[in-house]
Amino acid sequence: MQANLEELNQDKQFLRSFEQFVAAYQELTVQQMRQRREAITNSRRFTHGLLDIFIDLKHSMKQLKAEDDDTPPAVSFTTLQKNDKQVAVFLSFSSRFTAALNRKVFAHFANYIAQQQDSFDIVLVGETSQNLFQERFPEVTKEPTVFRLSERDLSDEKLLPLTKHILQYERVVVFNPFFASLVEQTPQITNLTGDISLDNQEIALTERAKRQFLYEPHGKEILNFFEIQIFLSLLKQTVKETLLAILGARITTLEGTQEQIDTDINKIQLRYLKAQRKLHNKKQHQRLASMQLW
Repeated sequence: MQANLEELNQDKQFLRSFEQFVAAYQELTVQQMRQRREAITNSRRFTHGLLDIFIDLKHSMKQLKAEDDDTPPAVSFTTLQKNDKQVAVFLSFSSRFTAALNRKVFAHFANYIAQQQDSFDIVLVGETSQNLFQERFPEVTKEPTVFRLSERDLSDEKLLPLTKHILQYERVVVFNPFFASLVEQTPQITNLTGDISLDNQEIALTERAKRQFLYEPHGKEILNFFEIQIFLSLLKQTVKETLLAILGARITTLEGTQEQIDTDINKIQLRYLKAQRKLHNKKQHQRLASMQLW
């Protein structure tokens, strides 16, 4: 019985130590959230505005090309050397207290590439993406390209190999978590190449056809600058959005973990008191028994 009390006491001390770690980690994550949230949400609006201009520019250049060549507008238009392929990218930088969010985003990614079959090349980015992919697709005909980036270091230099790799594709679709609010992080699909989805193409092109543009310098020069610079801006913004969503999910998970630890400590404390009372009663019975012998 005494040994049982010691074990319960050790369990309680361990949980209290773990609770202190969780509280400290949560406070650190909250500080990181405060530092990044406003800047990222502000750049989100700016980046969306640039993307809208980028789509307008690409559509306008399609129309000019069609007039020059006397051919219908192509689905896409670019000034860069592309490989005429499409790539689906999954971003998942960390699994620490964010496993549920990673799996939710990956489910959308997995469904998408399963429906597209072999029409997309696959790029996996981050610490846990490869494990999730191998778990979902143990046998694949097309091996994914993996970039082992960490959320601790996502500088421009570290992102350069990924940028060079996906910039060569005609269409780049990125799946990543999106910070909607502190209690809600949702899967997001981002098209980095400024293409209008085929589902919305007819409506979107009809609306954009009403817009008129004058270019100085030539539209192709502007488009070339946009294709590189906006692509980089969109990629960086997508990475920032992913990090912000990770922080939000981590804060929520840590809060739930703290509540669970408190519940477990209370349960152990109750068991400890019951065991202590039982030991006390046992000693009382032993005293009474010894008195009766006398």
